[in-house]
Amino acid sequence: MLFSDLNLSQNIIEILENKNIKIPTNSQILSFEKISNGENIWLKSPTGSGKTLAYILPIMNKLLIDKKPLTQVVFFTPTHELAIQISNFINETFSSIGIKSLALIGKASIDRQKEKLKKKPNIVVGSVGRILELIDQKKLKATHLQYCIIDEADRMLEDDSLKLLKQIISKTTNLQYILGSATIKNHAFDIASSFIENLELIDNSKEKETIEHSYITADGNRKTDTLRKLLNKISPSKSIVFLHRNNDVDFVTKKIDKLECGVGSIHGEQNKIDRANTIKKFKSGQIKVLVASDVAARGLDINDVDFVINYDIPSKAEDYQHRAGRTGRMGKSGNSILIIKETEFSYIEKLQKKLGIDIKKF
Repeated sequence: MLFSDLNLSQNIIEILENKNIKIPTNSQILSFEKISNGENIWLKSPTGSGKTLAYILPIMNKLLIDKKPLTQVVFFTPTHELAIQISNFINETFSSIGIKSLALIGKASIDRQKEKLKKKPNIVVGSVGRILELIDQKKLKATHLQYCIIDEADRMLEDDSLKLLKQIISKTTNLQYILGSATIKNHAFDIASSFIENLELIDNSKEKETIEHSYITADGNRKTDTLRKLLNKISPSKSIVFLHRNNDVDFVTKKIDKLECGVGSIHGEQNKIDRANTIKKFKSGQIKVLVASDVAARGLDINDVDFVINYDIPSKAEDYQHRAGRTGRMGKSGNSILIIKETEFSYIEKLQKKLGIDIKKF
């Protein structure tokens, strides 16, 4: 199937072709008609399967037809980095056809955001806290919003985020909801269904696996030495090393920063400018190894990551899925490697059983 088969605007098709995006992914095919018809959906699809475009392409079609000088789309994300990344992608890709996006995140200048809102961007992407603040200050008109996209929805429907989200929704009328995630934790779908009418699950979770999973046992439990040897052996073009804690990210980075391939790090305690600069260098290839905490890296969309390395064991199988999903994106092959201690073999068995994957010895 081609994008033309989806009744997508020719202007949008040409833009996608210029980006070398020529064939829709399965997640985009499954969701396009339902979103176009105004249905409320939750798209469950693996990380890297093209969910962002699945959300926005049908809406872009509608915005081109209904050319109102209003902010009509609100796009919620769990992290500031993801909001900036998505907003930048929309502007870089669709500004030529008059579609504009604005990132609204906390810790950025709210006065500057208010000024930019006067230009009526079609789409705002950001955190629930800052968006609610701007709605309460009457700088963003909730009644003009028509489409609500919630990315990483399983995470967004928890605790404080859920409370703020419900406050925002209570100020709107007749929203269409598009939710998406790689996994659906606990009772997240039931929670969403409690305030979203006729929410339909589109399950694309069985899309063909393109990631090879493997493990390596640390030499005498010395994981840092094992990591250094592994990186020298695989010579990655782009590799992400995952850890739980911020302090561990700093520790491991210092231990391997002499590698010729170039090493950078991101974690939650760094300021957003430093994180953004590091991500930019990683994307451009200036650094080839990115050491990252789970929180800082969640939702990052970076092309052509060839290896994900799990320095420590994720606490949940879903967390491993999110880590591994940084590679093997958009149908390309990728590798996810776990560095384990001899006492951690039982985790491999649990992971294989829970996720239905085969984890081989590296």
